[in-house]
This record gives sequence, C-alpha cells and structure tokens, in this order.
Amino acid sequence: MCDLFLKVYEIRTVTLYVEEELIDAMAELVRNGKYPNRSEFVRSAIRDLIDKYQES
Repeated sequence: MCDLFLKVYEIRTVTLYVEEELIDAMAELVRNGKYPNRSEFVRSAIRDLIDKYQES
C-alpha cells in the first residue's frame, strides 16, 4: 500500500494596494502562463523574499 501525504495549508486573505503598472506586469506574466493566477504570483514573490532574507 502506498501512503500519500498531503500538506494542508490554511489560506488567509490579505488586502494589498499595488500600483497599476505592477498589476499590469503581473497580469501579463499570468496571461503568458508563467503563473497559474495572481494569487500564486504573490505567494511566490513572498516566498522568494522570505528565502532571500533568511539566507542573509
């Protein structure tokens, strides 16, 4: 029997105020398939910044 473990995350909503040019750039990356949606784009950016500062 194969054990399958799924990591379950609690997702919370955060409201952000972002310049239109950044929203447009993010939307373009989503449209081009670089990210599945805007939420994943933001989560990825947050993870990258956390990793960057934890390494220093």
